[in-house]
Amino acid sequence: ELKNLENKPEEISKKNVEIETKINSLDEKISQLEKEITIDPNQTKKIDEKIKLNSDKKIENHEEKTRLETDLEYLKNDLDNAYQESENNFSLKLNEDILKQEKINVQELPARNILQNDLNIEKRKFDKIGPINFTAENEAKESNKKIETMVNDKIDVEKAILKLRETISNINKEGREKISKCFDDVNQNFINLFAQFFDGGKAFLKMVGSSDPLLSGLEVFASPPGKKMSTLSLLSGGEKTMAATALILAVFLQNPSPICVLDEVDASLDDINIEKYCKVIKKINQETLTKFVIITHNPITMAHMDRLYGITMAETGISKLISIKLEEAQKLREVS
Repeated sequence: ELKNLENKPEEISKKNVEIETKINSLDEKISQLEKEITIDPNQTKKIDEKIKLNSDKKIENHEEKTRLETDLEYLKNDLDNAYQESENNFSLKLNEDILKQEKINVQELPARNILQNDLNIEKRKFDKIGPINFTAENEAKESNKKIETMVNDKIDVEKAILKLRETISNINKEGREKISKCFDDVNQNFINLFAQFFDGGKAFLKMVGSSDPLLSGLEVFASPPGKKMSTLSLLSGGEKTMAATALILAVFLQNPSPICVLDEVDASLDDINIEKYCKVIKKINQETLTKFVIITHNPITMAHMDRLYGITMAETGISKLISIKLEEAQKLREVS
């Protein structure tokens, strides 16, 4: 049937052409007859009859043409409908074949209204997103570049942190080693000086509070001759002074300086301990060549010095410096 419908327009078109040809031929005859018209009434009548006959045929042919054109239009519509129906049937058949091939049960598919509802929901979601931002891609690229730069900066910072931590670790390690060595040396100096100050006895230094030399504190333990080992706080005033002086000088001996100032260290010492104190100072002076500046009011300490400097006020408000070299003063005394 579809094939017959496809051939119908062609047949109608051919008939249309034939009719138009006939109409054109009749028009030519009419024109020819009009030229041949004479004044003869009989001929005019005959010609009019022929013209009327030809005009009637022309009208009939026009009517036939109009009818054929209408039929042609109907046939075209029928052909389009047939094509559409065939296409729908083919699509439906194809969909059924696909569903069968994929083993999909049509009855299990969602209803049309459900699918339409889901579609409406998705459309509303899409509408909420708003209009398309055509610069989003460029902005995304710029953001990605910034992120990449920040990531690289983060990596560099992390590397720098690791390097700093490694450096700090090395410094701390070196610091612990140096502090431990320095502590051992100072402790040994303290042990020796304590024995010199007390003519015997025992003493030592101990790190307390932490196993890390950088964080630990320092505790002094001392045992003068005839006494038990105790902390510095349990010693008498003179013993504390002697032990503290031994500790100060023990630290000083670790890195001796050209000059050392001691301000009234002997103030709380008795005469015997002052002698010991002066003896230790002279020994350190000989070993290190350090010049000691000792501030004192004790005559025993003064007697052990090489030169004395004093301040006197002979007149009110006027101070006067006096310098005496004890060796020369001793010679003058012997001469006199």
